[in-house]
Amino acid sequence: MPRSALRCRCVLPGTDTSEVRDALALLPPRSGHLAALDGMQEALLNHGQLLFPGIRWYLIADDRGPVAVVPLQLVCESDNSLRPAALCSLSRFELLYGDARLRQDIDPALIAAAILQDAPSGSRRADIIRLRDLAPDSGLCAIAVASAPARDRISRPGTSLLRAGESAAAWERSLSKNLRGQVRQAGKRLVAKGALEVRFATTNPDVRGAFSRFLALEAAGYKGDLNALTREDGDRRVLQHALETHAENGDALVMELWIGSTLAASQFGIINADRLFLIKVAYNEQFAEASPGVFLMAELMKWVSDHDRLGEVDCCVRQRWHDRWHPDLEMRMQATLPNRGTWRGAVLGALRWARTFHFRDQ
Repeated sequence: MPRSALRCRCVLPGTDTSEVRDALALLPPRSGHLAALDGMQEALLNHGQLLFPGIRWYLIADDRGPVAVVPLQLVCESDNSLRPAALCSLSRFELLYGDARLRQDIDPALIAAAILQDAPSGSRRADIIRLRDLAPDSGLCAIAVASAPARDRISRPGTSLLRAGESAAAWERSLSKNLRGQVRQAGKRLVAKGALEVRFATTNPDVRGAFSRFLALEAAGYKGDLNALTREDGDRRVLQHALETHAENGDALVMELWIGSTLAASQFGIINADRLFLIKVAYNEQFAEASPGVFLMAELMKWVSDHDRLGEVDCCVRQRWHDRWHPDLEMRMQATLPNRGTWRGAVLGALRWARTFHFRDQ
């Protein structure tokens, strides 16, 4: 029996998203990664335009109902002489914010083709799709693998994963002698400054209050003049919405380190299945020489190791300070899908092919 033709509709910012929400409810996430969680999808529907101007939701269906929902950001690439219209995955600082949801019986290659053929009213067709920071089991990764030749896909080490122990004591025993010493010394230096207390907020309203304190702590440090969440309205709204949404089910965490009545460090994340996604960390710079961040991370790993569900911490990105904890690195993919149905897309595809052919013959 032949498959019914796919219909693609682009839902733009500021328009009715009820159909997108209905489709998301019918299409289970392909992975358990942060970008696939209901809280992140809901946060993007409510605040995504602030964080990713030009965000659009591609709703694809056949006669049986929804086939896929794909969030992408439309960007005019002004640094390219062709000025192509690019549809980009929702990614910042190597963190993917929104994933595609696909019906299990659909060929993912058909999704990319439907999107590239679509031309929303008042705008031209996209010339290229640029996907990056894709987890191996994500919906967008499935689209990339099915649609892009191997030469247009690149895999590289991505986010840091910290494995928990069977218990807090077992995790501590697994540390090197040097790292155990660093954690002990951090604890001694902090105790010398006052009474230590580690607090956990996992449900609202505790999460809401602890998140407000995190914002103030981060803004008071070096990030205050850079990319602190208080300066990034879109980022703050999306992450706060996601955090508080998951707090309704007890699947959020804000962990604080107090020295007396002073907040010394804080970090927050979201729990899904056996993984804690650690999204942001901040510390009080007046205690910097005492390494409050090191102490709090060790306390987090002990808490995760004793947790009856959790087995690992996903740091969401890859940063140098993670090396202290000897992380595993989870692979991430990026892919380019030129639209050979537009003249700019055809030129971009030809240029990529020529470069690949040239380097292969070197």
